[in-house]
Amino acid sequence: GAVLTETTFNLKGIGKLLIDSIRQADYWVLNALVFIVTIIFVSINLIIDVIYAMLDPRIRY
Repeated sequence: GAVLTETTFNLKGIGKLLIDSIRQADYWVLNALVFIVTIIFVSINLIIDVIYAMLDPRIRY
């Protein structure tokens, strides 16, 4: 999704950087991008779980 949007609107972003690093076999950049995406994914899931528990008192962890 990000690569398509960046290509359509001629934007430079993380999707294009990811594709370029795969094509050039730049493993340091690829490793950093995977790490950043993983941290964002885990953080968003944690925030959603906390908000869900606050909104619904029946939820117990």
